Amino acid sequence: MAANTDYDARRTVIVEPETESLDLLQERRATPADDLASTEFADGYELPGFDILDEELTTQVIPMRADEFRCGSCFLVLHRSLYATVRKGQDTCRDCA
Repeated sequence: MAANTDYDARRTVIVEPETESLDLLQERRATPADDLASTEFADGYELPGFDILDEELTTQVIPMRADEFRCGSCFLVLHRSLYATVRKGQDTCRDCA
């Protein structure tokens, strides 16, 4: 037996509980009891197996070869054998076509 539900009937108003004042919420946020990013915690904690080095990471940039193209959709540099078509004025690979 199907339930008789009147979907056009007026909905009842849901009464929201009283919200806390903005000042009280800001005061709670300012208390450092739950702050895990405090300086005492952060200074003495190191991630296991993670070394912090003050070195710049550098990588060698290899220019595109004559038999490669850059897909205008996924921005990967691929071999010409994966070329599909031109879409919106940009080369497109088979996966994106």
